[in-house]
Amino acid sequence: MKNKTLKHIFISFVISAFCVMTIVLIEQMGLLSFLEQKTLDLRIQNRDGQDKGNDDVVIILVDEASLQSMKSLVGRWPWPRSLFAELNFFLAEQGAKAVLYDILFTEPQTARNEEGELGADDIDLVASSIDNPHVIHAAQLLKESESREENLQLGIPLPSVFVEKFGLTVAGNFKIFEIGNNNFYLPIPELYENISGIGIVEFLPDSDGVFRRTKLLRGYQNNFFPVLSMASLIHINPDRQFSIEKNYLNWGDIAVPLMPNGDYLVNPKKEFQTLSIGGVFSTIQQIQEGNFENLILDPEIFKDKIVLIGASAVGVEDLKPTSYGPNFPGVYLHASIISNLKEKDFIKRVPLQLEVILTFFIAFIVAFLITSRINIYYKSIIPIAIILAYLYLVFQLFNLYQFWMSAVFPILGGMLAVYASSFIYMAFTEGRERLKTKRMFSQFVSPSVLSEVMETRSSLTSEIGAKEELSVLFSDIRGFTAFSETLKPEKVVELLNFYLHEMVELVFKYNGTLDKFIGDAVMAFWGAPIKDDNHAEQSVQCAMNMISQLKKVNRHFSDKDLPEIKIGIGINSGPMIVGNIGSVKRLDYTVIGDNVNLASRIEGLTKSYECSIIISESTKKLLNDDFICRIIDRVRVKGKNEPIVLYEPLAGPEHDTSARAKAKTIASLSDSAFKAYRDKNWDIAIKAYQDLSEIIVNDTVCDVFINRCKEYRQKPPSDSWDGTYSFTTK
Repeated sequence: MKNKTLKHIFISFVISAFCVMTIVLIEQMGLLSFLEQKTLDLRIQNRDGQDKGNDDVVIILVDEASLQSMKSLVGRWPWPRSLFAELNFFLAEQGAKAVLYDILFTEPQTARNEEGELGADDIDLVASSIDNPHVIHAAQLLKESESREENLQLGIPLPSVFVEKFGLTVAGNFKIFEIGNNNFYLPIPELYENISGIGIVEFLPDSDGVFRRTKLLRGYQNNFFPVLSMASLIHINPDRQFSIEKNYLNWGDIAVPLMPNGDYLVNPKKEFQTLSIGGVFSTIQQIQEGNFENLILDPEIFKDKIVLIGASAVGVEDLKPTSYGPNFPGVYLHASIISNLKEKDFIKRVPLQLEVILTFFIAFIVAFLITSRINIYYKSIIPIAIILAYLYLVFQLFNLYQFWMSAVFPILGGMLAVYASSFIYMAFTEGRERLKTKRMFSQFVSPSVLSEVMETRSSLTSEIGAKEELSVLFSDIRGFTAFSETLKPEKVVELLNFYLHEMVELVFKYNGTLDKFIGDAVMAFWGAPIKDDNHAEQSVQCAMNMISQLKKVNRHFSDKDLPEIKIGIGINSGPMIVGNIGSVKRLDYTVIGDNVNLASRIEGLTKSYECSIIISESTKKLLNDDFICRIIDRVRVKGKNEPIVLYEPLAGPEHDTSARAKAKTIASLSDSAFKAYRDKNWDIAIKAYQDLSEIIVNDTVCDVFINRCKEYRQKPPSDSWDGTYSFTTK
């Protein structure tokens, strides 16, 4: 046993290790990144209370309503830059800490004059930016291919004044932020030469086109510049220095976690204090007109705030697919980064080593379960439960602590791959013997019972000679020999095949084991090979459904010009010997013993009482209250000394209320009639059975007892008589 357990552990270890290493390799190749990214989106969308951004951030949006309301005043987008100049002056007066433009001003809005001077609108914008030292404009650094545009010159150095003014002083290896950028789009020179801050606004989408990450610093020919969100914080805290330590970008006392390639995973937020730029301009106009009482917006809203100006209107083309959905204003990503840094609210990636260890642990448990001999139900349900528990864990870790633990490769490698591999192993190593067992058992039991047998018992040899408490059923076609002689042989076979098929299906439906066919008779038992404490109930339900199914069988026979049939069923419960019994060359899985013989005798008695089903007292005692039975007789069968009480089941759990009520009435009257009979009150018994016969039309049981009572009234039995009737034939 010890060696067997060690072998089981070793096999489980090998299977789980192989699957985990394979899936980790696939994951490292990036083949699972698409699925993992989608699970991250789900976690972001379903977290609790994590969607609100920092209160110091205010967003002004160029939205659809603003485009429509301003159209009659300033025309279509892009608007005159003098409007943004007014906005800069207004925000400066209100005390904004930083004003960030997620809008590019890379070209003059109107052509320069002959002296190369800017137009009035551009001059206003430059002037407002000079007067407001908190304005930060946007630039782009790109990695482009020469094939994208003819005569495109790439790799041109940035203007020296731009580098001197905005380049960051860094110490250490910042090569992870250098991705080969070879082109740039800068604000018009008059702007970048006079403003105090520049931020890079280009984002890189993931492989599925969703924007989830960026590089907080952007390199260009060994010079580094902050992204727009980072630029605002540098502007507010100019004394903080940058350094790199492992997978962290340190900026002052803030340690920003980075991905191995230097990307920063944005912890997106979607709830910011957001204003329509149309409303802001209307407020500016109200103030200029001296109307301070009914201002659309309270100017105090901008005091000491970081204000981002971006677009959400479709026509402005700054909508991006993010974890929250396909059309998300790009400016929200910048706002989210600011919020992340101010609150140190980062998504933290769980180390791969820890995920691999956890995956292997899960994989080993699954492999150990699948390769063990537990019930197939548990082999199916436990891995599913582990998957659900693991998913709950990864979602809760993210929801509570912003920990991003991989959801995909542990499930694929630790569960699904191991699940499949373990079953393949079982098929190759144990399939032959199990197939042999399965072939033998498939003749006797239903597929569901067979599955349970295959999962819980490796062979049948251990069952030889086992003594079990079982229920056994015999059914027989009445008068079959007589009417079969009037049919052609092929018709007899057709009749038997159809009838036996329908009956066996019911045996299997109620988890019985088909023992054998004895000519036209069916022998089946319940409680083995799978132990079932409800074996008596299952057998009686099966018998009652056999009688119901007989109507369908007879309709079929009528359509085929075959005679209708009647059957009798006898059931007994008690200790029996069960197992493979026979010769070396042929074994049958069967039951033997006195209780089996008694069931056969009971089936024979159905002819005497013309009852479809008769069960023994031992079977009746094992039935629950859902079964209603009437007493038939107390008899002594041929070959037995001990008398037995016989019952006929009238209703079961599948019958409706009216049928059960009638059955209870019959059972009660039968008890009273039989008691009078046993007490030798012949007249009372005769009257009781006559009353009962009015409820059960043409009931042979009532006729039998009425005739007996009349005979005993003429010739009373001995004083020692206890109501038992002895049969002298089988």
